[in-house]
Amino acid sequence: MRRNAFTLAETAISLALVGLVLLFVLNLFPSALVAQRSAEERTQAAGLARTLLEKQMNVAFAALPVGLRTPIAPVTIDGIDYSAELQVDSTPQADPKYLRVLRVVINWKSRNRNHTLQREIWKHRLPHQV
Repeated sequence: MRRNAFTLAETAISLALVGLVLLFVLNLFPSALVAQRSAEERTQAAGLARTLLEKQMNVAFAALPVGLRTPIAPVTIDGIDYSAELQVDSTPQADPKYLRVLRVVINWKSRNRNHTLQREIWKHRLPHQV
């Protein structure tokens, strides 16, 4: 006897498998969207930190004393409020008269969670040559 069609049981099992695969794939979308949004926020924070550090590189070395903690005006990007603080510290490897660490700490709140990003650069002043 030749069969030209699927039985009801084969059709039901096939539909159940397709349904499970679709359910699994559709569950990936919300987590992917959350991950994408989180990556966008971190990218915005990193860009803000880079911009703030570049501005500080144009400031005179003497105007950045060790221990300085300066809050920077909050910035809103895509509905997220980013607050920043500039910190100036010494390094254990060098004399603070010639080398300082400029650090920008960015804070923001998203999806009821607090996030922090830090970026730093070293600013130097060459000793006067005699």
